Amino acid sequence: MLKIGKIDYLNLLPFDVYLKRFPLSSQQKKMIAYKKSYPAKLNKDFLFSRIDAGFVSSIMALGRKKIAQNVGIIAKGEVWSVIVLPLNSQDDYQSATSNALAKVLGVSGEVRIGDRALRYKLEGGEYQDLGLLWWEKYQLPFVFGLFCSKKQSLQVNAMIKGFAKAKSKIPHYILEQRAKQSQISPKDIKAYLQKIYYALGGKEKRALELFHRELRILGVRKPKRG
Repeated sequence: MLKIGKIDYLNLLPFDVYLKRFPLSSQQKKMIAYKKSYPAKLNKDFLFSRIDAGFVSSIMALGRKKIAQNVGIIAKGEVWSVIVLPLNSQDDYQSATSNALAKVLGVSGEVRIGDRALRYKLEGGEYQDLGLLWWEKYQLPFVFGLFCSKKQSLQVNAMIKGFAKAKSKIPHYILEQRAKQSQISPKDIKAYLQKIYYALGGKEKRALELFHRELRILGVRKPKRG
């Protein structure tokens, strides 16, 4: 059984749609189990081998370059769903990368990520966008998540390689379902997804290396069990 982790946010809605369309035999489908959760939980599941592959926080590749595929969750400038509110400093328990990014950028306040952050932004709350702040400082995109794997699988490699190149149109009925679940309108979901892309190229890898370098300067080391 191959266990794949998926971050349960709107930023991976195109991946959900892609998987529904990916050609798998009935037998292959039976051999894959998907686990949805928030990034920090999937990080632990990956460390403890409760999942074999999946999207996890990009901080997980710190000191572990070989585990990452050329696919991530990336924004060039504004991302809308990784923000800091002007409140008392507080990490988001669902995050790892974003909490660290706020420290790298020297931003204090309440870190908020995912659909909760997106709703806050759309409601007009005051915030700082960490994707935008990173862009303004380094003129590089930021890699918030990475698809990582513990073991080589031709099937997983084919799936994820195809996703990086795919232009996935979200069916209307799925948009409506996710709009109802997330309390974010289909129009706003589509606008948000324009901020996100998934293929890791040269600039994205440079940005990731820069982020990891800044983490090491702060004394952050690769995540470990326990």
